[in-house]
Amino acid sequence: MDFGTYLKQELGYQSGQFIPQREAQALQAKYNKYIQDAEQKLESADAAKARQAAADIQMAETVKQSKEAGVEIPQDRISAALGLMQTGQQKEALELAGQPLAIKQAEDIKRTLKEEEERKSNEVKLAGSEAALRAAGDASYAIKTINELTSSPGFSGVFGAKSGFKWLPGTKARDAEASRKAIVSLATTDSMRKFQGLGSMSDAEFAVAKTAATKLEDTYISDEAAAQELNRLRDYFSTSIRRAEELGKIPKGSSEKMISEAMANLAKSKVSSTEETATPKTKTELLKAKIK
Repeated sequence: MDFGTYLKQELGYQSGQFIPQREAQALQAKYNKYIQDAEQKLESADAAKARQAAADIQMAETVKQSKEAGVEIPQDRISAALGLMQTGQQKEALELAGQPLAIKQAEDIKRTLKEEEERKSNEVKLAGSEAALRAAGDASYAIKTINELTSSPGFSGVFGAKSGFKWLPGTKARDAEASRKAIVSLATTDSMRKFQGLGSMSDAEFAVAKTAATKLEDTYISDEAAAQELNRLRDYFSTSIRRAEELGKIPKGSSEKMISEAMANLAKSKVSSTEETATPKTKTELLKAKIK
């Protein structure tokens, strides 16, 4: 609308009517304000239409996503959301319509996090179980090595007065000395702590076993003393395996199988020894034959 039309239609002036300069300036300012207001109203209406169009698109997308996710939006909720949109409350309308989907998505996320947590927990348990089985296997090997030493014909040549025989190549004493060294290597502080953790052994039990391992480093102790310390170590390893099963760290029934397999070579030695004599002739032989 031009200035002349504005004067006629809005203010009732006639064509050709004389208007004093000061009045004309005031009318011009009024006209400018009228035009500015009209433009703002138009812009506001266009913006409202644009917002409504965007909200309509979002509403349709929300409904589509809900259906794809298997979430049915109740009709009364859709109606309420449309009512809010008509009053310009597009944000509230979209929140209302999308609430069921948001709830399901939150539940899905919660379920996924729980499944991930369970998976990690199972991995940790599996890793712990595998570590426990390896430790139990090491303890079983230690028992087997102890039995190889105690049942070796060269045992008396490793400790005490005859310990010098272990330096002679190719002798039974030399073979037995190799077993003694293996036992000492298996009974380091770190290894003993591993077995302590495997069977939740007490500090007192650990101390007894560690002292036994330390004494076995000295080959000048008597045969009898060596046999006693070897028995203590065997008990420590066997108990750690049995307790590991009791604590659920290794499969049920596996402890006795491991220990039985480790003791098999000593059992054979006992049979062979029994064929020669009904009872061990010396205290050392008695200790060597003792199985706890």
